[in-house]
Amino acid sequence: MINDLTPPLDRKRRLSPRERRSVYSHRLKVPAYLNGQGRIAEHLLKGIFYEANLLVHIWQADIQGIYLDVGANIGNHLAFFAHKTHASHIFAFEPVAEHVGTCLDIARLNGYQHKVSVVPFAVSDRPGMLKYTYQLLSHYPKRAAAAVKLDDVVPPGVGLIKMDIEGGEPAALRGAKRILSEDRPALYIEAHDDEALEVLMKELRAFDYELTGAVFNASPTYEIVPSEKVEFFKSIQSEGSK
Repeated sequence: MINDLTPPLDRKRRLSPRERRSVYSHRLKVPAYLNGQGRIAEHLLKGIFYEANLLVHIWQADIQGIYLDVGANIGNHLAFFAHKTHASHIFAFEPVAEHVGTCLDIARLNGYQHKVSVVPFAVSDRPGMLKYTYQLLSHYPKRAAAAVKLDDVVPPGVGLIKMDIEGGEPAALRGAKRILSEDRPALYIEAHDDEALEVLMKELRAFDYELTGAVFNASPTYEIVPSEKVEFFKSIQSEGSK
């Protein structure tokens, strides 16, 4: 597996622009067929990871254990987790068949398929079929996909969950009660507005989770962690902002 982070950096301090770029840039092999396939693909083809502020912050937190990429899309975050973090294993959940193929191709091209499990299912609070929105603001009809509960398919030891599933996040969290109560992972979850965020927090307060105040990306992605870990995550000198 390629790793171009040499020499190692002090993760806890505020990084210089050059040091930050060394974290969010890459020399990965990327399928040529991604050319013209949107913003995420454009970033990967240019040798940089999409949503850099979020990913640099995760790198600085140096989170151990299993990582879950729920809503993996074409594998940008999955590739970063495999390439740049100490994740022991990454489970990527993605119901869109063409995206599943891309995630697998990038893993194979770069030799980290042993570290990655790409799960071609949606995620919800119960197994079965569900209809999901491919893009929240699109006019495309909803698609159908088989769904799984995270508690049913992921082994113990989850350290991080990144979740972006276009409004399906509350149901997915209801299917992860064991993980939230026993593993206590850090969460990075997209919520498009205040109402959506409050729905998320209503689910998570029952497990003693809190917002750290860090918000990332153009489509707001919130850092939400167990109350006993809030001070640690607030201490990380990153640049978490929209």
